[in-house]
Amino acid sequence: MNRQQREFRKRMKQIEKENQLAGVEPLSYRYENYRPRRHRKSLFVGGGGIVAFLIILWNLFAVSTWIRPHVPKIGPSSVASLGTTPTSNALGTNTQREVNDYIQASKSIDQALGPLVQPFLSPSNLNNISVKIFDQATARLNSMKQTTVTNLTVLEPLQNYELGQIQIMESVLQQVQAYKINHAPSEWQTVQQLIEKFDVNQTTEQSILISILDKEHMPYRFGHNGEIQYQYH
Repeated sequence: MNRQQREFRKRMKQIEKENQLAGVEPLSYRYENYRPRRHRKSLFVGGGGIVAFLIILWNLFAVSTWIRPHVPKIGPSSVASLGTTPTSNALGTNTQREVNDYIQASKSIDQALGPLVQPFLSPSNLNNISVKIFDQATARLNSMKQTTVTNLTVLEPLQNYELGQIQIMESVLQQVQAYKINHAPSEWQTVQQLIEKFDVNQTTEQSILISILDKEHMPYRFGHNGEIQYQYH
């Protein structure tokens, strides 16, 4: 090589070295599939780097002011609504609010059934319970039946569950009335069997609720006490 070629080659090596220090890849790497690890230039170099960092922080702050996290309100029941979300649901329907209302109504029924029949489950207390009190309890159960009415197909399993539980309690009252008159041990044994059936049915309620929430694309989670907490649109 002549003197001019040697100077040119020396200059090119110097430029390539400067590019590597600046984080610029060699030209040969840009057109090949294989790319070795790049030399990265530190963001905090000189005054320009500090200005760039401050600009990034400002942009992050500006974006954060537009994002408001949803703070759920968790109720005390075994299934709790976390409230509404601002977007429409995945199916484009407006049934999630109806599903929520029905679930909450069904929980009210569940919470009322136990206390309603509790006074009738003590044989020693039956003499203090009049026919009128039996009739009032029966009327309350009939009112609960009306609450279970729904036109949504997705809610039919929960409707059948609630109707079944109400019917069990109706049978309990009938057997208690019969026992009050006859004092037959077999009649009280039937009462005990019905209460056991009621308790067993309660173990199926959670799977029914989960199936409904899945079908309606309603997000849910389990709380520390095992309750189902869900959201609806």
